Amino acid sequence: MKFQFLFFIVSIMLFSCTSNQQEDKTTENSPSETTEQQTSNSKLSKKDTSYFLETTIGKLPVYSSFEGVAPLFKKNNDTTYVINFWATWCKPCIKELLYFEQVQEKYESSKVQVILISIDSENQLESKLVPFLATHSLRSKVVIMTDNDYNNWTGNVDKEWNGAIPVTYFYNNKQKIFQGKSFADVEEVEVILKRLL
Repeated sequence: MKFQFLFFIVSIMLFSCTSNQQEDKTTENSPSETTEQQTSNSKLSKKDTSYFLETTIGKLPVYSSFEGVAPLFKKNNDTTYVINFWATWCKPCIKELLYFEQVQEKYESSKVQVILISIDSENQLESKLVPFLATHSLRSKVVIMTDNDYNNWTGNVDKEWNGAIPVTYFYNNKQKIFQGKSFADVEEVEVILKRLL
């Protein structure tokens, strides 16, 4: 009887250790883990499929729906966020990426984080986005969202957004500013950013 009880206890201990190790492995390889670290306590819905895309600037999270990136718009801390929607096929977007890189570098110590959300379609990631990132060393955080049904999610960013890009959303825990057109130069970006600092 004592032997059976001891065997039962040892079995439970082994099973629980194995179960914890499997949970840790799943969490380490999940893009939602990256997003959770970057967005406080976010969870992806079952509708969103996500994975990492290997690029020259690192492994980038790829989300199939807006729900995957939605937590990036809800952070409540002392950082000011500059979130830009762009794509490799959008010439004005490509032009202003330089401005966001300059802002990221200049204001990094001022608790400013630039997030560049690529909306390139799933079938363009390997053929367009990966080569683009190989030739443009972006320092800002890059996230990919492949949900091209813009009418379903653009209103979640701002009611005035008609789906055209580039657009930029500035926010902190005090206010939000939506810029529904491209910037002519980095100074235009800074004018809006300074209103939040």
